[in-house]
Amino acid sequence: MDLHWLRDVAQTEGPFASVYLDSSHNTEDAPKRIELRWRALRAALAEQGADLETLAAIDDAIGVAAAAVDHPPGQVGQLLVAAHGSVVLNEFLPVPPDQERARWSPAPDLLPALTHMPEQLTTVVAVVDATGADVYAGQHAEHLDTARYPMHKVRGGGWSHRKMQHRVEENERASASETARAIEDIVAANGADLLVLAGETQSRSRVRRALRKRAQGIAEEVEAGGRAPGSDGAELDREVARLVDARVSAIRRAEAERYAEIAGRGDGSSVDGVAPVTEALRAAQVEALYLDAEQAPTEPLWIGPQAGQVATEPEQLAGLGVRPAGPVDPVDALLRAAAGTGASFHPVGGGRTGLVGRTLTDGVGAILRSGPPGGQPST
Repeated sequence: MDLHWLRDVAQTEGPFASVYLDSSHNTEDAPKRIELRWRALRAALAEQGADLETLAAIDDAIGVAAAAVDHPPGQVGQLLVAAHGSVVLNEFLPVPPDQERARWSPAPDLLPALTHMPEQLTTVVAVVDATGADVYAGQHAEHLDTARYPMHKVRGGGWSHRKMQHRVEENERASASETARAIEDIVAANGADLLVLAGETQSRSRVRRALRKRAQGIAEEVEAGGRAPGSDGAELDREVARLVDARVSAIRRAEAERYAEIAGRGDGSSVDGVAPVTEALRAAQVEALYLDAEQAPTEPLWIGPQAGQVATEPEQLAGLGVRPAGPVDPVDALLRAAAGTGASFHPVGGGRTGLVGRTLTDGVGAILRSGPPGGQPST
């Protein structure tokens, strides 16, 4: 899981107010409900010591978002992180939090968002028929008209009929090829990880065969959706969600297997346990951080103003001339350090890395960078 979107947060000095809010917008009085839910969380933050300027910044951010015409519809969650009177992160989550929470702490509270948000999986959906496609990428839609007439075979016989049939087949192939090229351009422009082909069966099959290697390798077909008015968009949404879940599971399984393979070499390319991982993070040598939330470390850590400054003992930072802050929740400290030093993050479960069964000491492990670090060691 790429953490680049959290780098600015990680490089901000705390303390932080972290808020997980049910920001569902499925009733007429949704803005008022959101305001009431925030009021209770606001009081909790004030009791924990949050300053008035930071609380006021969150007030404004929640009020603006709740009243905005582009607020996501239906049931959604919202994560807000603020510090020193400014909101530094304001993200909608695909589902409301299991439990609303607000924390005032030296490091941002990021784990719930990372475990409930799928990997940043960019998906392009193309609903295809013989005349082109409707292509959806994020909030953008493009309607492709590649029809070449005649497009429909007719009954008859004789030479003229066979010529007509041949022209129709040639036009269908040409339309599919043109549609495929246009879809490939959209896939490339968006850096898509998954291409879902829906719509008319023969047309989408032709388009898939016409795709080049890159797009064909990420393409999946579904028996749902269509370009005609009244087509079942809800069924297509469900199929896309199923494919996204399957692709995310495959990514996580592959990452677990990668960790097991590298850790099994015993050549120093990986470490596990809190002390070795924090040492590697301080040196900006962690390429990928693996964390088992069910078996996560419980002993607090210490941090400095820079993201990579994390240690098991305050003396380790003081010895570097850094004034330590803490004690800090260990998961918060590790994730802040990973995001701030360019490491990726991979959640694992059950005390083991996915399906491969390698135990993580203290519930945490890391693959180390083989080349120069992505950031400078903290001093």
